[in-house]
Amino acid sequence: MSTKVGAWDCPYCGTKGNPGFEYGCSGCEHPRPKGVRFYLPENAPEATSEQVEKMGHDPNWYCSYCESGNVDRVARCWKCGAPRGSDSAQHSTRVFVGNDIPRSAEEAEKMEETVTPETEKPYVPTEDLLYGIVNEQTAEAEDLSQLSIESEDIVETGSDRRKKRRTITGVILSVLLVFAGIYFFFIRTTEQIAVVDGFSWTQNVLIEEYQTHQKEGWSIPVGGRETGSEIRQSGTERVTDGYHPETQMDTCYRSVTIPQTCTRDNGNGGFDPYDCSYSSSESYSCTNTVTVEDYHFEPVYDTWYFYDIDEWTAIGNYPTSGNDHSPYYDDAQSVGNLQRRIEQPGVYKVFFSSDGLKPFSRTYSLETWKLFDYGQEHMIKINAFKIILEVE
Repeated sequence: MSTKVGAWDCPYCGTKGNPGFEYGCSGCEHPRPKGVRFYLPENAPEATSEQVEKMGHDPNWYCSYCESGNVDRVARCWKCGAPRGSDSAQHSTRVFVGNDIPRSAEEAEKMEETVTPETEKPYVPTEDLLYGIVNEQTAEAEDLSQLSIESEDIVETGSDRRKKRRTITGVILSVLLVFAGIYFFFIRTTEQIAVVDGFSWTQNVLIEEYQTHQKEGWSIPVGGRETGSEIRQSGTERVTDGYHPETQMDTCYRSVTIPQTCTRDNGNGGFDPYDCSYSSSESYSCTNTVTVEDYHFEPVYDTWYFYDIDEWTAIGNYPTSGNDHSPYYDDAQSVGNLQRRIEQPGVYKVFFSSDGLKPFSRTYSLETWKLFDYGQEHMIKINAFKIILEVE
């Protein structure tokens, strides 16, 4: 499909239907400015090769100084001669599906809210036969008096650039100060003295007796002595009897092509209709023959055992505790060869106090706990929230 000629309306004199390949208004000769909307009138003509050449093949760009529209292949504005920079705005491109195409500037403006623009291609400065490489650096180095720029106010001066750099530097310093404040308040730790105020401890003596227990199960553990058994059902198993075919309704899918026509606003005054048909899948009812298993369940039997086994069994607990630094175990003793005494390790705490903090405690192993003494001073580390992080 061939490119069709779009149109645009002049926002200065109100002339409507300016051809898309024209960069100046036919009514007032004002350059086509940034912000105009292209639309495709009914029965729009196909563009000639000369008109396609005037529109170009990529979106128009708009001069950063006078905002005039320019064909994509030129590196300098046709109106004022200013160079194209990477910050020069491009006309957005959009794709319209079916007959949902803007036929007026008003429709194009409304459809901007519902039709997502395509991603812009980044501008890369190219070789200009007259001026050489054109970019921001060469533009600043040239004598701006050679450019047809009507107002000096639109040229960024060295002072403006220095102000921008100072602003960026100030922002960076502010961010660093914020991070420094966060570190100082939330991460920084301080040290102070804590004094040992007291102790607590708990311990336990366990008396066990070697006893014979009667138990049962599907197996006898090591050391067990069988005293009886019986056959019991331990479960079921699935037994296959055969197979048979079975027809059942199913949902099948097939690929179909959905016909569709799209029109692309090229962002240069031209519109390209094209076939955008797409593949999809549709479902339909079908029948399938499947093989179905015939089966039944049968019981499974196994031996259930009764047995005796000798095990150490707790027959007494004798706890002790205190708030001093002299832990001891209860003097409960085992009797005979079939009993034994087990001294179980307990819980050992040290209590501290420190200026500006609530009294606190720490739990230690018995060996470490014995190293503390009343009135000892220890260095502690705390954070900004007065949470104790470490006791040395």
